[in-house]
Amino acid sequence: MPLDQTATTPYEVTNFEAVHRVIDSGDGAASIFGALPISTPTDLAPELSAFLGRWEGFGYGPPIKRDWKFVLAVTEIGPRSGTAYLWAGTNLQFPSVVETITFRVSGSGPDTAIEWEQTVNGAYTVVSIRHASGTDALEGDTSSADPEAMMGPVLLRKDTENHVVHRDLGAFLATHRIMWREHKDPALEPFGAGSLVYLPPGYDDNPSLTWPLILFLHGSGDRGDNGLALAQNSPFRFVTAGNPLAAIVVAPLLDRSFPTFPIEYLDVVLDDALASLRIDRARVTLTGLSMGGEATYRFARHRPDDLAGIAVLCGFDATHFPPSVGWGYAPIADPAERLRDVPVMAIHGRDDPIVPLAAGQDSADALVDAGVDVTFTILDHHDHDVWTETYSAPEFFDWLLTRTRRS
Repeated sequence: MPLDQTATTPYEVTNFEAVHRVIDSGDGAASIFGALPISTPTDLAPELSAFLGRWEGFGYGPPIKRDWKFVLAVTEIGPRSGTAYLWAGTNLQFPSVVETITFRVSGSGPDTAIEWEQTVNGAYTVVSIRHASGTDALEGDTSSADPEAMMGPVLLRKDTENHVVHRDLGAFLATHRIMWREHKDPALEPFGAGSLVYLPPGYDDNPSLTWPLILFLHGSGDRGDNGLALAQNSPFRFVTAGNPLAAIVVAPLLDRSFPTFPIEYLDVVLDDALASLRIDRARVTLTGLSMGGEATYRFARHRPDDLAGIAVLCGFDATHFPPSVGWGYAPIADPAERLRDVPVMAIHGRDDPIVPLAAGQDSADALVDAGVDVTFTILDHHDHDVWTETYSAPEFFDWLLTRTRRS
């Protein structure tokens, strides 16, 4: 089969249960493509039949390893061609790609591969998937004349079902007391549509009890109009993993038209939370990642008297990262000395290609030179993504929840 006869076609899921296999009826989690029928011919060569089935895994290419997630269901295959379904994105609940694929078979024996033409980032590329040598996994990559279309390598396994979706994400989050709240103040509409909010168990039981607040600022990839997407790369992931927090969490969503969080937006968000929720004002903490990490440093220096501590993930001050000025950031104007009574936890990946370690280290060192209490942690074997591990760690939240504002 010639390569130009391969094809990808957008695929719309119209019957959830016919496509995805529900694996937890309690929370509605379903294995992506787990219900698609797989053909089982008896006369196929082993190297072909071994492609059949549902595969899931990650992309390991730059700039962020394991950021892109993939599910590939190979439902039919013959000596020359076959059919597959692809679900891919950085957030599988809101995938970037859902397609049916008509692929060709190339090579023979252990070198057998399935291939198809695809457009990636607007550029032509050829996707090739083959058996990974010495393993029971599949490995894939792309080839293209355009570097922007290169994705890979991708490693897929058949023996896991970790990539899931929920029929109703909002309902699932509500079972964990996480709710989307639209902004009521019209002045906030240009900045963002609302905030994702978590209220701890027991919040409704005692109207006189106050709670710590964790204000979370997301990264640039989550800008837009989809507030539920904030549940993935954030402190909410700790809660949805079955770990209730004894704190309120508020995460404002930023519109895509802004390069980073404006101070005037965060001022109103924090003031509204303090006015409308029962918050212990001595236990307000702030955390953010990447773009939100920069905003955490900046907002903390703007309102240090309201904060008991801050945690910055892969963040920076543009003063120590000049390339970021071209992205729309600016050196922080408020002096570093304003944080002398606010303890700072900063975490950075040693191999971060987006915000280099030196930018994070220099930003933290400048605070230390100003007399600020800073704990700077370098995570070995980590790139830009330090949030998946950090926001899954109980000790991180122990640190936040034991902060009390210094008087």
